[in-house]
Amino acid sequence: MDRDQRPANVFQDIRDLQRDVKDAQGAAPRRPALIEASAGWVMRHRSTPPTPPAGDIHIYAQNGRLWVNSSLGQQMLQPQLPFPKADLVEVGVVSIPNAPATYDQAHSATLRSMIFVLNNALTALIATMRANGLMNNF
Repeated sequence: MDRDQRPANVFQDIRDLQRDVKDAQGAAPRRPALIEASAGWVMRHRSTPPTPPAGDIHIYAQNGRLWVNSSLGQQMLQPQLPFPKADLVEVGVVSIPNAPATYDQAHSATLRSMIFVLNNALTALIATMRANGLMNNF
């Protein structure tokens, strides 16, 4: 049965280990981290990385944009809007006449016509928003 071997001078061994650790730390290249996450992700600018193996992707920052590299090629990741892109709604131009001193039937007809145009535009806007999932039916 073997007995435990103890070094002759434990304190000298500790000093030697501390020195070796400092030497190793000094020899290791120091460069800034590629990402930080203490207050959200910060990705440093870098050149295009090598293509990863098939099935893997490499996400990196370049010129302030987020990129992905894979065996299928490189692609800039576009920011996604929090809502789907909707079609444009055509709205006619409504001119509003100066307020007259007194209202007569002609002014009443003009106001009804403007309200009709605005109602049609609002109805078209609501229909487009519903069709694109931006508004619930109610």
